[in-house]
Amino acid sequence: MGALVGVWRLLLAALAVAFGVLACGFSGVLGRARFAKLAMRWHHLTARALGVHSRCRGAALADGVLLLSNHISWSDILVLGARWPVTFLGNSEIARWPVLGWVISRAGTLFIERGKGADKAVREIGAALGQRSTIVLFPEGTTTDGRSVIRFQPRLIQAAIDAGAPVQPVALRYFDHAGARVVRHSFAGNIALMHSVWKTVSGPAIIAEITLFEPLPPEAGRQELANRAESLVRELVESGESGESSI
Repeated sequence: MGALVGVWRLLLAALAVAFGVLACGFSGVLGRARFAKLAMRWHHLTARALGVHSRCRGAALADGVLLLSNHISWSDILVLGARWPVTFLGNSEIARWPVLGWVISRAGTLFIERGKGADKAVREIGAALGQRSTIVLFPEGTTTDGRSVIRFQPRLIQAAIDAGAPVQPVALRYFDHAGARVVRHSFAGNIALMHSVWKTVSGPAIIAEITLFEPLPPEAGRQELANRAESLVRELVESGESGESSI
């Protein structure tokens, strides 16, 4: 049954991706606000097609904020993008992916070169924050299995300080219907993308829990902001606390 469910979910996801391609083709005539709402809808449909649900708790999302989130899987982008009109940072290699790279680019992703161009990225992120955009940054610089948090890199946080924008920590955790932590969808280490996707779609539905902490003012230095955000996220992620018992 797992294989049948997996194939069915992949077919639904393919339809959702086709919808995203079509929507991106009209992005120029829809206007920024309308396209942002359409992009949120696309993230939601794609996540649900793949068997990923979500819920949110904690503080309210601040306006024009730099979100600092732990990073577990490709699904993080879907669940965050389904909740708010956010802009993601992506590796420049993604922009060269067939079809999907074009869709992600049209959706407004800011691309940076890994290990290069950090100063340029800081300027671009700062400019977007100055226009009251909400930017998602995964400051760990890599993915984990979701049971731990690694050091938050501070360099790109400088953009928030330069723009006078708040920094808001976000903790992501994934659970099954019984409230137990789920790690099978992780895209960490040597796990291949399609292996992670198949593990997700062929198993029971999972729920992403998004916890927003109170925004941190940008008056502190970037290292202090990184440390404070990391501490808040780490305390929750590594607490072993169970999720709610239903999706």
